[in-house]
Amino acid sequence: TEYYGKWHSPLDQALKYGNFVTPVGGPKMIKKYGHHTMQSQYSEYLDKHNITKFSESSASLDRPEYKGTQDNCIDSRPYKTNPLDARHGLEPGDDADVRQPDYHGISTTPSQHTFTAFQARQCIEAMKRLAHQDRPFSLHLSFHSPHAPMTPSEPFASMYDPSDMETPASISDPMDNSPYKAANKRLEHPEYADPKMIKYMIANYYALIKEIDQWVGK
Repeated sequence: TEYYGKWHSPLDQALKYGNFVTPVGGPKMIKKYGHHTMQSQYSEYLDKHNITKFSESSASLDRPEYKGTQDNCIDSRPYKTNPLDARHGLEPGDDADVRQPDYHGISTTPSQHTFTAFQARQCIEAMKRLAHQDRPFSLHLSFHSPHAPMTPSEPFASMYDPSDMETPASISDPMDNSPYKAANKRLEHPEYADPKMIKYMIANYYALIKEIDQWVGK
């Protein structure tokens, strides 16, 4: 049995949580179990393939590919913000108080090195190896996407134009009867109820799904 990708067991939603609590990629995981979390492993992969970090790109902000970029929380690489992003229009590297759902735009990470591509290749390699065994096997892959940060890479990012997206009929629902009305600080982010702004998120969501579709086909 092998499992790749995201294994999400947040403390506040687990019936029993006897494990230590540590951030994704935290050193406690490596010290206790001798292996990395998916995010720290991915960061090492990007470093190995010399994918430019945001801290490195900041010295070349006059180059077209880095204008209007910010630091992506998922991989510490630059991404170009769109109007829904919390730091859109701010100076590159602005340390505004942002959380994972605040990231919206287009990643500069090449498509062959995205988080989705990395996880898919892990699974494909495992499948090839396990298939040569003379016994049954169980293999599971849980993609991180489609999930915040909403920052697809090209060519997927350009496949869906925000202006072509349809605004959901439920966008103005006050959610009075829903226990999730205040979840994820929803009430503090009215931009997600903006009929025009939400189209950026929908387009990027579709782009992230399209990328997964292609890898599932492989």
